Amino acid sequence: MTNYQRRFFALSIFAFSFIFFYEARGRRLVGGGKVDEQLLNFAGYTQYWEHVATGGLVLFLGTILMVLLHRPNQRNQLARCELLVYALALGILIGTAYVSWLRCGG
Repeated sequence: MTNYQRRFFALSIFAFSFIFFYEARGRRLVGGGKVDEQLLNFAGYTQYWEHVATGGLVLFLGTILMVLLHRPNQRNQLARCELLVYALALGILIGTAYVSWLRCGG
């Protein structure tokens, strides 16, 4: 996997996990069409934990795939800036999960 492929894959993992963590609060990230307000306002603990568990699974499996899908002759040397961006993205995901917890009544 080249550097650009790895970065695009990491961005995709982040986006997919972020959507799950954001929607754990009971609101859709992107709403289109007619939306049932009763379903959106009901953000129970079951829904929260289902979304957070699914987002965590996506994050875990994506990280494992990023580690395993490297070229055999290529070292996994990450730049400091790239590591900083990964740490920032992880912080955003944790913060989103926490805010979703507060919004659903935690």
